[in-house]
Amino acid sequence: VVGAPVERRWHGPSERAAPVRVRRPQPGGEELLLPWDLGDAGGATWISCEREAYIKPATQCEATQLVARYCAARGIECVPIGPVVYVSGFTREFLAGNTKSSAEMAEDVRQAVDKLCARPGRRLVVVDGVGFPAVGSIVGLSNAELATAAKAPVVLVCPKGVGNAVDSFNLNRVFFEHYGVQVLGALFNRLPVDGYYSLDKCKESIDLYFEQYSPHHKVFGYLPELTEMVAASPAPGAEAAAAKAVGDSNTQDWGARDERRLQSLLDAFAKHANVEQLVEQAIKSHRSGAFRLAEARQSVSRPVSKRKGAAELEAMPLAKRAVLSREEIRLRAMEGGAKSGG
Repeated sequence: VVGAPVERRWHGPSERAAPVRVRRPQPGGEELLLPWDLGDAGGATWISCEREAYIKPATQCEATQLVARYCAARGIECVPIGPVVYVSGFTREFLAGNTKSSAEMAEDVRQAVDKLCARPGRRLVVVDGVGFPAVGSIVGLSNAELATAAKAPVVLVCPKGVGNAVDSFNLNRVFFEHYGVQVLGALFNRLPVDGYYSLDKCKESIDLYFEQYSPHHKVFGYLPELTEMVAASPAPGAEAAAAKAVGDSNTQDWGARDERRLQSLLDAFAKHANVEQLVEQAIKSHRSGAFRLAEARQSVSRPVSKRKGAAELEAMPLAKRAVLSREEIRLRAMEGGAKSGG
C-alpha cells in the first residue's frame, strides 16, 4: 500500500462531502474525527471525501472490489482498474514485443496518478499495490517501480505472527529499498484476538524488535481478524466469475450490510492503528523529496531488452507499432488454452 500526499493548498471547506467518521473510545463516549491532514498552518484539519482519491494502477483482477463500491458510495474519486492489467497472456506478449514497453507503462501510471493529484483541493491519493513486491517485475513494472512512478513512499501490510511477520516485513522491505523506494513502516493484519498468537502478545514482541533493530521504521498498527470481513470474502474463483466492467451498477449498490462491514473496519483502525502518524509520515516523506532517490537509481538500472530489434521497436512511435489490446491478448491466450494468470 503506497500513499502519495499532494502538495496543494486547500481553499475552503467542502460543502459536498463530509469527513470520514471513525468512532474512537473517549471519556464521554463521544465520536471523534481523526485528523487526516496537516493543515496549511500546521494544525490538524480533516480530509473530506472529495479531497481523497484511490487508484490501483496495476492489477490482476478486474472484478468489482469492496473499495470501489465504497468510493462510489462516498463520492471519493476512484480508479479501481488502472492503466496496467495483467490479463492472461500479457507477460508472454510483452516478451514477444507485442505490448507497450516498461517505460511507456510506467509513464501511463505516472500520468494516471498525476491526474488524480492535480484535482483542485486534492490532499491525499492512496495508491494500492498488487500482490507481493516483485509482481510485475517480468515486464519491468514491479511494485517498487510503480511506487517510483507514483512518487510515493510505501507502507507494507504484513501477516500475523511474530517471526513470520517480521521476516516478511524485512524480505519485502529490502526489495523496495533496493530500488531506492522509501518504506515508512508496516501494518500487521488479521491477528487473532486470543491464544498464543493473539494480537496483544504478538504486538509486545514485534514492538521489541522494531525498538531494538529497526527504529527508523514505524509500526502503524496491529489489526485483528474481523469476522464481518472474513464472512464477506468470496470463495476461490468466485471473483473471476463475477468480474464486471468498471462502472457496472453494482459499484453503486452499497447497503446496510456493507455499512456494518465498513464500520467494523473503521472501528478496528481507530482502536488498533495510528492513522494520523501514517499520514503525517507520508506527507513528510513527500515534502522531503525522498522519491527522487528511486527515480535516480532506476534511471540507470532499468534492464534493457537484448532481443534483436527491441531497441528500434521501442524507439518507434506507439501509433506505428503493432501493440495488442487487452482483449486481443486475452483472446489469444484463451485460444492457446489459458485459464488464468499473466
